[in-house]
Amino acid sequence: MSTRNSHGALCLNTPNVLFADIDFDDPGPSRRLKRWIRSPLLIAALVAGVWLRSWWVGIGALVAALIVADLIYSRIHRHYWLRDGGPERRANERIDAFVLANPEWSFRVYRTPAGLRLLAMHRTFDPGEPAVAACFGALQADTIYALMCARQHCFRARVSPKPWRIGISEHMRPRPGVWPVKPERMKDREQWIAAYERASLGYAACRYVCDVGSGVVDPIADDICKLHDSLTGAELALPIG
Repeated sequence: MSTRNSHGALCLNTPNVLFADIDFDDPGPSRRLKRWIRSPLLIAALVAGVWLRSWWVGIGALVAALIVADLIYSRIHRHYWLRDGGPERRANERIDAFVLANPEWSFRVYRTPAGLRLLAMHRTFDPGEPAVAACFGALQADTIYALMCARQHCFRARVSPKPWRIGISEHMRPRPGVWPVKPERMKDREQWIAAYERASLGYAACRYVCDVGSGVVDPIADDICKLHDSLTGAELALPIG
């Protein structure tokens, strides 16, 4: 079953085939790095204020020290973060570790604009069962997505691009774009959808990357996989949106 989310993108909803989205979030510089950079600069600013016997100099020096410290530890963090492969490498390491610890699992892995999507192929799942929560936790799946799966008793995957990534700047009309839509506003909605679908033709929602795990394929999961790949354009040479 497919539905349209509040942004206007199509979503595939399934009661028992597990999808997991992993966003490439940057946690930012560690507290230890921040303290290591800030401390000497703040001490130097205080010394300057005392040495010159001026509160104004001290305050100005403290503000300048905080700004400089922020620039320094942000650049250091970014250097080491990218050197170590960044968030994509860390996400793949979590996937590899999970599959190693759970050798019966089998995933198809897709690249999305902001992360990775996993489709479990080896069996079906109830969204509320402990194995699902354990999987989401180990993979650090999007927390809002995990919560919605449990509350709505289904898994979902966006299968068309986000409007703003394909040049659609206007929100779906009417706002909010949820049912019920008043009959007099239905034409606005249909016009927006028509423009969105025309723009979507040149984009995929995700791109197939690889299979990992046991290689076991459940027939129900396989049917959903074929539908997902057809709707998303996952195996086409298109930009993802």
